[in-house]
Amino acid sequence: MEYQDLVSAPCLVWYFFREDLDRGTDYASLCTRPLALLRPGKDLVVLADTPENRSAWLLARQTFHLDELQAIWRPYPVLPDDATEHQRLAAHVKEEKGSVALLVPYVCTRRFREQCRACQVNYVGDPFEEAPNKSFFHSTGCPTGRVGRVLYKPARGGTCSSGADILAFYQLLSTAGVRKMLLKPACAQSGAGIIELSDVCSHAASISLDNDLGVSFELSPEQPWVLEELVELEATIVLTMFGPTFLSMTEQIADKYHHLGNHYCPGKWPEDVRIAAELLARDIWHVFEFTGPWGLDVGVVTGADSIE
Repeated sequence: MEYQDLVSAPCLVWYFFREDLDRGTDYASLCTRPLALLRPGKDLVVLADTPENRSAWLLARQTFHLDELQAIWRPYPVLPDDATEHQRLAAHVKEEKGSVALLVPYVCTRRFREQCRACQVNYVGDPFEEAPNKSFFHSTGCPTGRVGRVLYKPARGGTCSSGADILAFYQLLSTAGVRKMLLKPACAQSGAGIIELSDVCSHAASISLDNDLGVSFELSPEQPWVLEELVELEATIVLTMFGPTFLSMTEQIADKYHHLGNHYCPGKWPEDVRIAAELLARDIWHVFEFTGPWGLDVGVVTGADSIE
């Protein structure tokens, strides 16, 4: 599907549920993110029934001239990736809107796709289980490049599936002069699970994850972690894409590693930063060929003669 097909659809149904995976983050208000995208009298949004979401919906109605019937309320707490809830929504949309509706999920899971197909409801999105995680940025497929004085590249590091992997990468980075590092789950979001390391491994030939780091977690090929250098960022740029189409560039608002929101800042960054960011996103698209909405966070460091 092309982006133009999305924006010209007669009725978009924004359905922001989470996959059945604990990412350590409360997503109670995730469903309110598309409110500013609703077209008056056309689109629908599925909202978890909380006081905060009710307040957000009231503000959106007043600001964007929306109709009360454009909201579909579901009880809270909401079960993640619930097949029964998917079936109920798909059947409701089919009955109310017929074949003109297009469901837009936050994550396109297998259970969601199965219920949409069973109810003959159209949807957009790439299979969630095939989506890459943070380990991609430490693989040979990760793109690098330069636009003017802007260089885009991944932070130094690697993917770990065992304690031995962590120690090996820690020693390699230490030898290269890196003194501060981040250890984070490859599949985590919103800063969940990030651990800062600073010379904790240098005293021993082996590492006790429980004793030295004070945490317990599972390391396996199915649940890898990433160890990389800690880079002091000037900002984090967020790129929003639809397939190969570049939609927007915003700046992330965060409390250390926890994502709080984004703000639009046109003109803040030089033109070559925007061009480099778009090229990076399109280079990644050429690897995965996403067909729906996706995004990318890019850290920015400004030096005397270059921007990375």
